[in-house]
Amino acid sequence: MNRTGIAFACALAAAPSVARAERQTIVTFSGGMSAIGPLEADASGEGGGPEDVGLQLRATMSWEDAPLPYKEPKGYVFSGTIVPEVFAGVITAGEDRSELVGGGLRLEIAFSQRRMGLLEVSARGGFYVAGRGGLFTDPDHTPFLEAAFGEYFLVGDSARLGFELGIMPIYASQPEEWAVGGALAGPPFDQGRGTYLNINACVYLGVVL
Repeated sequence: MNRTGIAFACALAAAPSVARAERQTIVTFSGGMSAIGPLEADASGEGGGPEDVGLQLRATMSWEDAPLPYKEPKGYVFSGTIVPEVFAGVITAGEDRSELVGGGLRLEIAFSQRRMGLLEVSARGGFYVAGRGGLFTDPDHTPFLEAAFGEYFLVGDSARLGFELGIMPIYASQPEEWAVGGALAGPPFDQGRGTYLNINACVYLGVVL
């Protein structure tokens, strides 16, 4: 399977049809910074590694189990689950921007603690690793994959605050495949230098629909 096929397979794996009917639908809005650069140096031998700092915004829809109940009178509760999700977003680099869409799965451990620790804190949330894939909306539909780690805390039963760290290989084509009227097409950070790497960190707010 080629890279585009892998990206599509990851997106299809997160389709709503795989979500159980009793799950909640969560919409999450995130924003953060991205360090973007090619994996290899240019023809002069310079570069290779992060070259641009950009802004990444994303909206994600996921289908998740209801929050874990608190254990009475005190104690911990843990539960493992697989969460499907789809998303759309934008990455800016310099004065340009490029939209992207995709999907994937999160391997998540939800937790609930009731009056634990020295301060007897009660809290609920979860932590996870995620695998995702998708496409940019440029003319060649540049594919990407993403691996991420994150954690969130619930605010009541219907909202959450969290953070995430991710790494995204972007499989841009070589110049001869991108020439359009003498200029290179593609995501704004692509200069026809093959695979790019995007390292990102974000914070997010999620709500139950």
